[in-house]
Amino acid sequence: MKQIPVIIFLSATGFLGLTGCGNKTSSPNDPAGTGNEKTTENSAQKENTGEITYKTYCNNRFGFCIDYPSDKLYPQGESGSGDGQIFTSKDAENTLWVYRDFRDNEDPDANFNLESAFNTDSQGNNPENPKRVITYKKLGKTFYVVSGYDSGKIFYQKTILTEQGLATALFEYSEKEKDVYDKVSEKIFKSFK
Repeated sequence: MKQIPVIIFLSATGFLGLTGCGNKTSSPNDPAGTGNEKTTENSAQKENTGEITYKTYCNNRFGFCIDYPSDKLYPQGESGSGDGQIFTSKDAENTLWVYRDFRDNEDPDANFNLESAFNTDSQGNNPENPKRVITYKKLGKTFYVVSGYDSGKIFYQKTILTEQGLATALFEYSEKEKDVYDKVSEKIFKSFK
């Protein structure tokens, strides 16, 4: 299944208009006042790989967290449904989507689960996504990862099984910034829980 239509579907269901949960007061670590931004000990330190600073985004509604490079990707805010966050680079060439993946709720009778999502997302070069090339895929007990190329960009996706269902982080970045973002994506996806 092509990722962009999934994201378009999610925007139609309220994903892209996201608002935060909890405290709405602005702070240095949460300039948008969403109450979902926090600095951890690791995020306050500079990483040895390229002096990149990380912050942690936690989704209070669905209970998942992820670290993101706060000097490379900028939070775009949550919508009223509170099901995720988008992070974009200054030039809008690199984007990280983190969201509650509602495919497991679309049809209660369909028994859509982690393995079903993996089978769908790990297919390249199909009619829905003709420019997708899969270079790596792995299915675990509570997660899966898929990576490769899509329409000239590198992508890395990790979907996890939480107590409330599937959650997905999808990172697309320009090949010209591969050296920087390959290292960044490793930290991002190790932290996604």
